[in-house]
Parts: sequence; structure tokens; C-alpha cells
Amino acid sequence: MDTLFFKTYSSIPLLKQNVWLKFKTFAREDQLKLLIETFGNDVHDLVDATRQGIAQNSKMKVKRSLHTLKGMAATVGASRLQFIAQKAESLDPQLIRKNHLIEEIEKCGNASVKEMNNS
Repeated sequence: MDTLFFKTYSSIPLLKQNVWLKFKTFAREDQLKLLIETFGNDVHDLVDATRQGIAQNSKMKVKRSLHTLKGMAATVGASRLQFIAQKAESLDPQLIRKNHLIEEIEKCGNASVKEMNNS
């Protein structure tokens, strides 16, 4: 089932350009590449952990994973991912499952990484 990801959150920029510009200005190319790669891997790991928490109906695991994802997104300026994770972290795991929010979060994370690589 398709989610409403792009329709729902399209008004929020994927990246805070001023934050991302600072990374690009002050980091060497190899550091920037490693940052993007690490961010992408961490997004994948945290989405997987959230899925496990949903499957176990563990509110604590879901909240912890999404809270970490929110903070990580804020650090690198992934504003749309930060917003979605913040909204989802307080929800019941089964509501997240029912509304396919983890799929939206995953798409947003992937779109953020793609934008980082292309900017």
C-alpha cells in the first residue's frame, strides 16, 4: 500500500540548507561522504529497530528508536525526517503500523540521503 508521504509532508524541506551548507563548508569531502554513509546506515538500523518494536508491541522500543532517529535527523539538518519521527514517537506502535508510518519514515530517510548526495 502506498503511503501519503509526499502529499502529507511535501511542504517541509528535506534538508535545512543552512545546516547542510555548514557541513559542506567545513567538512572535507571524505568526511562528508562518511557522514552521509553513516547517516544512511543509522536510518536503516533505526527503522529496523522500530519495526521490531512494532512487531513486539513495545512502546518503549518504538519510542527509543524514533527519538534517536529524530535527534540524529536534527543534527544533520534532515528537517522532514525530524518532523515525522517527532510526530510518530508518541504514537502507539499499532497505530504506526496501521497507518504505514514506518514506511513513510523509511522513504523520508532514503530521500534525505539522496538529497544529501545530490546537494
